[in-house]
Amino acid sequence: MLGGQYDESYTTDNGFGFEELNLTELDIPTPGPHEVLIRMRAASLNYRDLVILSGLMPIEIKFPIIPLSDGAGEIVAVGQGVTRFQVGHRVAGNLQQRFFAGNPRPGY
Repeated sequence: MLGGQYDESYTTDNGFGFEELNLTELDIPTPGPHEVLIRMRAASLNYRDLVILSGLMPIEIKFPIIPLSDGAGEIVAVGQGVTRFQVGHRVAGNLQQRFFAGNPRPGY
C-alpha cells in the first residue's frame, strides 16, 4: 500500500447485476515488479462492462471485480523493472492490445 492510503471504487463482490454494485473503500496498492499504479482521471462504463455485470460475458469471472474497461489517467508510481513509463506519464487502458478489427480470435 502507498502509506496506508485508500480510495473508493464501485465493486461487485459476490454476483452479477447492478444491485450487486457497492461503493467500497480499497487500499491503494504498491506496484509490484513490472507494474504501474494509475490514478484514474476519466472513466466510463462501456458495453463490455454491462455484459459482464449482466452475467452474459462468455468468460470466467473471478470476484471481486471493478467493472472498468475504459479509462485514462496518469502514472503515480512504478514498480521495480519498469523502464518504458515514468511517474507523470498520461496513459489510457487497452484491453486487447493485439485486436484491431473483425471477429476476435482465440487468445485475444
